[in-house]
Amino acid sequence: ARVSGGGVISNGVVVLTGTIAPGGTNAIGTLTLAATPVLGGATLLADVASDGTGDLLYVRGDLDLTGLTLQVANPLQLSHQQTYTVAACSGTLSGKFASTNLEKPWFVMYDYSAHTAKIAFATGTMVLIR
Repeated sequence: ARVSGGGVISNGVVVLTGTIAPGGTNAIGTLTLAATPVLGGATLLADVASDGTGDLLYVRGDLDLTGLTLQVANPLQLSHQQTYTVAACSGTLSGKFASTNLEKPWFVMYDYSAHTAKIAFATGTMVLIR
């Protein structure tokens, strides 16, 4: 199953096993699920833009990322000056993406207290001690 575009899915248990593309193909948008979904085996396909905007999967309830794969559709658009929220929920956020197509120094930052998963660029300082 491929779920794409904006909107709300409700009425019972939502089980998604295919590709979830919140804004559709080559478009940025938000897909809101009104019920806690079962996403194991699914792929979250996220488009991003250099200005920090990107696709967002938002769940009104709990979101377990375990077994969900994150694939950035256009990774060359990622800007190291931006962070990209790709998943968020109003309930409990748990788990981590099973895999991603991000190359280092890009990584997923899980903020369980803020209920978000963001793509970020690893910055830091290297200290040479002799």
